[in-house]
Amino acid sequence: MGIRERLERDLADKKVLVVGAGGIGCELLKDLVLTGVKNIHTIDLDTIDVSNLNRQFLFRREHVSKAKAEVAAASVKNLQPDVNITYDHDSIFNGEKYGVQFFKGFDAVVNALDNRAARSHVNRLCLSADVPLIESGSAGYLGQTAVILKGQTECYECVQKPVQKTFPGCTIRNTPSEHIHCTVWSKHCFNQLFGEMDIDDDVSPDFQDPENQTNGTEAGKENHANGANGTSNNDSEARPELPNTRQWAEMHDYDAKMIFNKLFHDDISYLLLMKDLWKTRRAPKPLDWSNATSGDFGGGSTEMTDELTNVTKQWTMSACANVFNEAVSRLKDRMRLLPEGELLVWDKDDTDAMHFVAAAANIRAHIFGIPGKSLFDIKSDAGNIIPAIATTNAIVAGMAIGELLKVLYKKQDRVKNVFVRKEVGARGHILATDGPYPPKKGCFVCSTDKREVFVRVNTKIMTLRLFVDKVLKVGFSVQQPEVMVDSSIVFSADEDDDNSGMEAKLLHDIGFFDGKVVVVDDFSQDLNFNVIIINDDTLKADEHKVDQDSGAKPNETPAEEETDRKRKLVDEDQLNDFNDQAKKIRVEE
Repeated sequence: MGIRERLERDLADKKVLVVGAGGIGCELLKDLVLTGVKNIHTIDLDTIDVSNLNRQFLFRREHVSKAKAEVAAASVKNLQPDVNITYDHDSIFNGEKYGVQFFKGFDAVVNALDNRAARSHVNRLCLSADVPLIESGSAGYLGQTAVILKGQTECYECVQKPVQKTFPGCTIRNTPSEHIHCTVWSKHCFNQLFGEMDIDDDVSPDFQDPENQTNGTEAGKENHANGANGTSNNDSEARPELPNTRQWAEMHDYDAKMIFNKLFHDDISYLLLMKDLWKTRRAPKPLDWSNATSGDFGGGSTEMTDELTNVTKQWTMSACANVFNEAVSRLKDRMRLLPEGELLVWDKDDTDAMHFVAAAANIRAHIFGIPGKSLFDIKSDAGNIIPAIATTNAIVAGMAIGELLKVLYKKQDRVKNVFVRKEVGARGHILATDGPYPPKKGCFVCSTDKREVFVRVNTKIMTLRLFVDKVLKVGFSVQQPEVMVDSSIVFSADEDDDNSGMEAKLLHDIGFFDGKVVVVDDFSQDLNFNVIIINDDTLKADEHKVDQDSGAKPNETPAEEETDRKRKLVDEDQLNDFNDQAKKIRVEE
């Protein structure tokens, strides 16, 4: 048997998991079967949207609304009929199916994901299962591939990722000045009506806005008298509990026109009572259903359309109102078909959900005198998407396959981190390689000594519920946290345990003192680490900061400091300045 035949035989015996069947995932699956990998499994929760067809070439128009994983598997099967490819149309967060034992069934895993939480989750499971992971991603013309080997290379979470931009709640609820503020408000509105409600994402006027000096007086009283959800600082006045947005909608049978008038006329009228907010700002103009559907409004693009199939032009106000009406009606019907206890989940590729957000965002933007946007642009904002470029995805997938082959052929000593640069380098190349770097000391996920993070919170006003939701689940992508203080469980991951008696308590009242070590376990990810609490009275109840200078890098040697410096150079700003830094980093082209 020749070398080529032996290599093909060895490759045919390997089993590879591809997580994600979107832009990069389609390219990966095609490359895998054409390279000779015979045993493949792919997982993706999404369905195919018409907007995917320009870059996800395994899909055709007749596949719209079908599961990406199913269609992608069938398409590559047509390329190589002898390939054994299976799929799951499911979430990778389904812990009952996709735990450590599941990952141990593969020789390697390749990520083609588009969000940090899922990447972190797969990273942790691969480390626990001791299965090589090839991480890949793209952002416009930029792309990169990294190999993660337990105990040999840094993991996905060794380098802190930039914090996703957030906006103050009072800006979202009271004084939007950019279209993105209206889009965020609309996503919150979707969840308040149809999805999982978050008390911090209320969409009604906030009468505790620090800029409003009339708190508890005319505005708050008028707001209370009309049954809105805003609150007042006048604690001495006894008030019955008011219905939240969903309760209000249920009381009115989700009547779309009544919801429209509440959100865009009544709530805006209440905002106008907060006169201090409009001393230096343009005051919003309430809009009711009859006016929205009877006239044509400007305020945005000079080229507007009533054609709802046109995603690149801004819809007219009457079109937005009609889209809002239809979306609310369809979402109401869908919600009522769900099993008891289940809710809708916002997804940029869900047509009804995306139409609701786009229409609501443009209506709110018009009210506040903000230029509107097209459905295409709002979808990009709402999904935090950097426009995908098919050629970048193809290059990244090719790089990932190259590194995967090194892993499958047991050539781990030759793996590299590979980057797609925005401009051609001095040698005429757009690719650059570096690393890999060793695991970072102090990483709370892969460190072999101590796993700990230093977190600043205001223990006097943050509740245990906020700590679990905002710090652990959002900040550290923990899925099923169990929290212990002084060897006592204060929050249980067991669904049968009732945490309601503890979750409303303030951290300070349950022993989260300055310097206290809080133990966090996530059995679904086989993850255990310590959170060292640092009290910071300047933070709000739902805010936290990760302190990078409080022992996260103990006694680094000069070599480790240099590795850390180079790691930062590669990670900063999605490698926008990679060309400038390349001379400072040992780069192999």
